[in-house]
Amino acid sequence: MILGVYWYFGFPEGLYSYNYFRWKPGYGGHANNPAELETIIQSEKPEALIQDLRELIGKLQQGFIFIYQNGQNMKIGTGSFNLHDFDFVLMKQVEVILQQHQVQLLEEFDNAESQLIKIHVKKDQTSLPYPSLKLLKVVSSNMKKHNAETSSLRLDCNIPLKEKNAYLAEIAKVSEEENISVLYFSEKRFEDTLNLMLFFSNGRQGLNFSDIQYVNAENIERKIQALATQFEVEFQHKGDWNAYPVGNYQIIKMVDKDFII
Repeated sequence: MILGVYWYFGFPEGLYSYNYFRWKPGYGGHANNPAELETIIQSEKPEALIQDLRELIGKLQQGFIFIYQNGQNMKIGTGSFNLHDFDFVLMKQVEVILQQHQVQLLEEFDNAESQLIKIHVKKDQTSLPYPSLKLLKVVSSNMKKHNAETSSLRLDCNIPLKEKNAYLAEIAKVSEEENISVLYFSEKRFEDTLNLMLFFSNGRQGLNFSDIQYVNAENIERKIQALATQFEVEFQHKGDWNAYPVGNYQIIKMVDKDFII
């Protein structure tokens, strides 16, 4: 899975701008639609344009482009529930190709009689699964700088006060081993124990086509579970709402802070 900074509800204002593509935000809730960047164009040589887009994805070996084609008219774009920097940079490169083909912008497009073409590289993600032991929860943040949101893994637990530093040191080791570059937590004392809320995440993904960080959440869970035999940790919070650890984040490791907290 991919953790870190993404966009869904809001466009990354101040980071990207486009001459061809328009932003279609995700709405969540019952709509539950992906956020998209899309354009409607007419090309004199649509097959040559499609081939150039295929070659772009083939060269990058990642990314996703959808095309609805009806003759020379096409709707082109990308979409996801988590659009990362990579996707926005990809569409900037697609714009270069559109300019080279001297396409014309159109206002409307009828999907009814169009052919859907998906351009992507199939990858086996079975070795990078989501959490399965229910120790970690996949959570998203509110919008931060440039409308960014962050996908993280959250661990709720309590531990004796005397074991805090040693336990957090071991958690930091896990983050180093499992490709995690963001680790921070909140704490709240309850009697002789400490309620902890830990967040594992990463920063911006694919900026300037840099490598995307993939994370195996099951590996992290297994290592956290193994630590429970070394420390007196319980995977729940103690006490009432007054003992709930929220806010006042303490940072163990961090990148792209303004986008995350």
